[in-house]
Amino acid sequence: MAMIAVQVVLEKLASFVAEETRFLGGVRGGIVELLDDLYSMKSFLQDAEERSESDQGLRAWVKQVRDVAYDAEDILEEFMLRFAPSHESGFIHHLRNSYRSIRKLSARHRLAVQLQSIKARVKAISERRNAFSLNRIDMPSTSSATVEKWHDPRLAALYLDEADVVGIENPKHLLVSWLVEGEEKLSSISVVGMGGLGKTTLVKKVYDSHPIRRSFDTHSWVTVSKSFASTELLRVALQGFLVTANEPVPDNLQSMTDFQLIDALRNYLWRRRYVIVLDDVWNVNAWETIKYAFPDCNCGSRIIFTTRLSNLAESIENTSHVYELQALLENEAWTLFCMKAFRGEHKAVCPPELEEMSRNILKKCEGLPLAIVAIGGLLSKKKNGGLEWKKVHDCLATELKSNDDLGSLRRILQLSYDNLPYYLKQCYLYLSVFPEDYLIKRMKLIRLWIVERFVEEKQGFTMEEVAEEHLVLAFSQSSKLGGPMFFLFPFESTSKK
Repeated sequence: MAMIAVQVVLEKLASFVAEETRFLGGVRGGIVELLDDLYSMKSFLQDAEERSESDQGLRAWVKQVRDVAYDAEDILEEFMLRFAPSHESGFIHHLRNSYRSIRKLSARHRLAVQLQSIKARVKAISERRNAFSLNRIDMPSTSSATVEKWHDPRLAALYLDEADVVGIENPKHLLVSWLVEGEEKLSSISVVGMGGLGKTTLVKKVYDSHPIRRSFDTHSWVTVSKSFASTELLRVALQGFLVTANEPVPDNLQSMTDFQLIDALRNYLWRRRYVIVLDDVWNVNAWETIKYAFPDCNCGSRIIFTTRLSNLAESIENTSHVYELQALLENEAWTLFCMKAFRGEHKAVCPPELEEMSRNILKKCEGLPLAIVAIGGLLSKKKNGGLEWKKVHDCLATELKSNDDLGSLRRILQLSYDNLPYYLKQCYLYLSVFPEDYLIKRMKLIRLWIVERFVEEKQGFTMEEVAEEHLVLAFSQSSKLGGPMFFLFPFESTSKK
């Protein structure tokens, strides 16, 4: 949120300084200084927002940044409203303009004072960042800061008992057949689906199954994530192959370079039938940096990718199959919900007096296993039956934000949200002003985005066409978030006004 707020203000300030030099007068220098200060602060915000989940002090600092950005935007818009040049002409306009100029002197002075106050706040907030040892990030981060601070919500998916998993038997058998059968050349399989749908759980059950263990000589599992380093991916892959084959790990593994690791992997895997899982791949660069480590020696080797991005799966070479994981069917979702919400004495059976409320809560989960498990686990701790359950139903958004039992769900959604480009983040968050389940007219939304300056000019396109592009992209990204775009359409073409 703070990154979006600062980005919006930066764009408005830059445009304002470039286009409205004529009437900025003495405050132009102050606005340019504010622009420079905000640009500097923005470079630290990505690291701050990633780490703020587990650091209360840093969370407060990010809020201060967001608040000062909003205040700066308010002052800028008031300045534009009061001092933008009029397009009237003639003698009457000249008289009006003279009168207005006198009145504007005090207003200009007041806004200049407010601008100085904003600059002082920005400077003080910027200086306080030193207490948090923030890293400057001008490009997408490859640091391990997030990994160190972030409790990885995917870990639990790797260690679920078979009895705790619902609806995976058919896809499991299908994936096993794709891996074991088929051509002898090296090929890849991608499992695609939104965060929390169970990709990691499904593939781990396949990876650990007897047919896979029996059919392949060696195996390795690598969790990739959004922040990755090629050296670490190669190191984990090599160590995984060696450990599963009960072979010694080199003493110098930690000091090996990328070239040494690639050579070691190629030499070890040559003439072996291997399978490797690359879990949670966010962009094709993660694969491009390590693909030469995996030779094709016509032994029937396989590479499995899990990803939230269908276009990424399509761009990977040697792809033989793409499996798109779907939400749970209604009966499967109900079974899983009862398993989690009614443990112990209830033996996974919903009491009649709670069934209607349970099904209403379950509808909000949209068949998403992670949401069902998290909310079911939360409800299993509620002692006062229907009253407590109704409170959860009515205040689910608040519970998601504040309840520790829903932390894994919150983190999965945060990962997806963080991966959106900033211009989509602000468009997405704007949808929160509409009531839940409200049907938003497409052209109305496009025009609102344009008015709010969420849409940048693009050469050769109208603003409406650029906004439409944002809308199509937001719609395609919504499956990763399980978010409000689900409630927007049937989608219509741009020709319908």
